[in-house]
Amino acid sequence: MLKVFSENINFFLDLIRIITSEIFGFLRFFGFKNPNLKRLFKLEERAEAKRLLIVSLTNTNFSINIESLFAKYFNLEGYKVFFLTNFKYKKAVKTFRAIEGKTIYHHFIYLKKGIKSLFKRLPVVSDPQGVKNFCYKNINIGIGVYSTLSRKLRLGKLDFSDKKTKRLANRYLRRSAVYLEAAKEILGRTKPDLILALEKGYMGHSEIFNLAVEQGIDFIQWCGCQEVNALIFKRYNKQNKREPPFSVSSKTWNRFLSLPWNEKYRKEVYEAFDRGYLKQDWFWYKDLSGISKFISKEELIKKYNLNPEKKIAILFSHVLWDANLFYGKDLFEQGFEEWLIESIKVMVKNKNINWLIKIHQANKIKFFLEKTKDEYRENKAIKENFGEIPENIKIIYPEDEINPYSLFKIIDYGITVRGTIGTELPCLGLPVLTAGTGRYSGRGFTIDSSQKSEYLEKLAHLEDFPKLKEEQIRLAILHTYILFKLRPLKFSSFEDKRSSKGNDIGINIESPEQGEDFLRFVNWASKTKEEDFLIT
Repeated sequence: MLKVFSENINFFLDLIRIITSEIFGFLRFFGFKNPNLKRLFKLEERAEAKRLLIVSLTNTNFSINIESLFAKYFNLEGYKVFFLTNFKYKKAVKTFRAIEGKTIYHHFIYLKKGIKSLFKRLPVVSDPQGVKNFCYKNINIGIGVYSTLSRKLRLGKLDFSDKKTKRLANRYLRRSAVYLEAAKEILGRTKPDLILALEKGYMGHSEIFNLAVEQGIDFIQWCGCQEVNALIFKRYNKQNKREPPFSVSSKTWNRFLSLPWNEKYRKEVYEAFDRGYLKQDWFWYKDLSGISKFISKEELIKKYNLNPEKKIAILFSHVLWDANLFYGKDLFEQGFEEWLIESIKVMVKNKNINWLIKIHQANKIKFFLEKTKDEYRENKAIKENFGEIPENIKIIYPEDEINPYSLFKIIDYGITVRGTIGTELPCLGLPVLTAGTGRYSGRGFTIDSSQKSEYLEKLAHLEDFPKLKEEQIRLAILHTYILFKLRPLKFSSFEDKRSSKGNDIGINIESPEQGEDFLRFVNWASKTKEEDFLIT
């Protein structure tokens, strides 16, 4: 009885914290002025119209202004537009009101539902698998909670022997259940024909996504990609909800497979690599990550004390705590960190290969943007499990500033769960061992496994795998061509101005008629049911 009372008090305090956060957030951003406000376009009233819900819960100038432009172009197509945001996000609220958008406050609805559920209890979950599998009213909320907690604690896997982790997991499950109740009211109130969102995986976002997909509502995720001034778009349904946004649908893949091979695919993919890696034109955050340098094989061997007689394999680590378990099926059920540690246990025993682990550059970027100073989680996890970094494994850190493309020319193998490296390296004939589905597995150019034991066995004898055949290389090139050349939509209507100094766009158009790129996207979104937006 005392435990139940304590849980209810803690949940009540959570609600108080949200109210406080909304009030102080409102005051903090009260004087905000959007420099782009005069360049945005007001919406027109649509009485009997299709309905669009834009989920705007990230509160950055970049996303707010792009979402406002989306709103105008859907409005021109006949949509009545609703914005879901929070009262504390004064930047978003002022902008959406200025263009005469309909604004709904997410946390106000959450608070109302939270008060109603104050004395309702959920079953207590006692292990990580229980969290992942947890469903509330027949909808899985556990994966979003697991991923959110993984990010909050900066852990690649959750350890329930730690009482704080277990307590937080159960508290987050209760919050997520309330978010799902809030999502039901939001969808019931707005009755959207289409939902547009930047985020869909973490708690507070995932409930809207999962409920929308379950109800058969069109849901499109938009996000950035490697190209500057470009966005990609993915439409989701029950069948593909575990696919990453930066992926190629089975329908798209099979369509291109049925076409004759064209050597332009190879030419344009290699040109994209050259532009992205050699000229370093990719990614808006390059001023944060530093200009990477090319390294020769001799320099790599010397720098990391490798054996020149042995082959070289790199495990390309994911950001262990970011987007953990978002996509596909992971062979290692507890996520990226379990994969890393279990892989190292095998790598330590195999002395026939020079083993390198490359820590993802995005770690450095995220630490900067979140104003965090910490040791990389990979280092912590290795020390916790092995005491120190094993002698036959070397680490490539973001601070080493080695251009990845120079590594492509040197190494013999790549290892990933489902990273982009799995479509890039095979274009050069290099075998890549994967530890998860949901992007390109099963398409004939990666070394895939159906079970954890199968993956580990292949890793133990990785040196036995030969370079890819021409047929496999062509498959990889075709996939990369679709992904890199046809999936991104390049925008001229705005200029991406994100950098270490700010997070915004510059709007280049004076009237909506000039935004041919936005018109192209809206035409696809409103008039087709295709999963992939493609430049064709």
